[in-house]
Amino acid sequence: MKIQWVFKVVPESQKYNDFFTKNAEEVDDKNLKIAMMNNHHQEEYIAKAIPEKIIEELSTLFEKTIISSSNKNNYKSFAAEFRTSPATKVWERIVNNGLAEYNDEKDIHTYTR
Repeated sequence: MKIQWVFKVVPESQKYNDFFTKNAEEVDDKNLKIAMMNNHHQEEYIAKAIPEKIIEELSTLFEKTIISSSNKNNYKSFAAEFRTSPATKVWERIVNNGLAEYNDEKDIHTYTR
């Protein structure tokens, strides 16, 4: 049985009836894979580094390696796995900040902090 964690971030002001979500699923004893992230097109969540912070917290909390979803069929862990363009941009920022590595063959980003 795979375990999934769902993180929801709500503005402190509570003035929005929406939230930023990020789901992570256990791949094995050592890895968690980001299965979904969604800002629901709310301006409140843009440019706040929320996805980056959640990935950092996941790594610390569970003491596991955090990896992105892949768009290459041979490296997917879940039936409906894919990574959107906005999610790729998040991972590219993390790579550019020196906190993740990208494997082109597998199309997977790995959080390395």
